[in-house]
Amino acid sequence: MSDPIVSPPHGEEGSGVVVANHRVVTIVAILILTALISTFFLLKSSHPTVRLPDGTVIAVEIADSPKERRIGLSDHIFLDPDRGMLFLLDGLSRPAFWMKDMRFPIDIVWLRERVVVGIQPSLQPTTVENPPSVRPASDITEVLEVNAGFAAKHHLKIGDELSYE
Repeated sequence: MSDPIVSPPHGEEGSGVVVANHRVVTIVAILILTALISTFFLLKSSHPTVRLPDGTVIAVEIADSPKERRIGLSDHIFLDPDRGMLFLLDGLSRPAFWMKDMRFPIDIVWLRERVVVGIQPSLQPTTVENPPSVRPASDITEVLEVNAGFAAKHHLKIGDELSYE
């Protein structure tokens, strides 16, 4: 008795091998696709997270070196709604932030030891070579940048405490 996978159906010579090869290719393609999807979600979730008082959790990129702070989000074309950038500063300071080379509007949330001390909403991108900068009203230790409208949507206000994971 012949093997049903490789034996030619309906008397056609060799077509059973084609069917077997097609199945192998399909299985390999499914395995590769599954691996790619798994890797995407693993990489996306491997970022640290910030939890807001309303329970929302966003994945953040960390900017903790002078170069990373200088570039910020300016090398991003867009920012997913559940993403942000967290700037970790070297102690208390009042750093200046600007929208040079930005491609989308953002909210800046000024933080001191994870507590909101100010919010600069809806800063717009600019093509001006030396755009004006914004500074917090008081000393801060961290800055959270998110899409414009994010702070209002999540009812962030001065005194709210964020947690980092």
